[in-house]
Amino acid sequence: MESLRSWVVKVEMREPLVIPEVPSTGSADYTEEDVTHLHRRLRDELPFDAPRRLVNATIQDGVLVAFFETPNEPSDAECREFWRLTMQALPVFRRPRAFRCVKTYPVGATDVAYIG
Repeated sequence: MESLRSWVVKVEMREPLVIPEVPSTGSADYTEEDVTHLHRRLRDELPFDAPRRLVNATIQDGVLVAFFETPNEPSDAECREFWRLTMQALPVFRRPRAFRCVKTYPVGATDVAYIG
């Protein structure tokens, strides 16, 4: 029998890289369009066996909050991987100036066995 373990990591993103005097770079706050973009790129378009996947994203008080699932034990290196994925997924002017992995939730272990 094999045991599969995973974690969900809460990430907060603040201050998109907009240029205030250039309106076409977007709003100074995150919007639902940013949430939709993250969902599409890091959840819906990823293969089902991707090692890291966006579970959900939302806006809370102007902060873009995302929840990622990973089979890797949370660490600074894993947080940097979430940052890398997010930077690749968001358009240049929507990338965060501040990116923090703020909380980890153990999902638990799932026992996988073939009974035959």
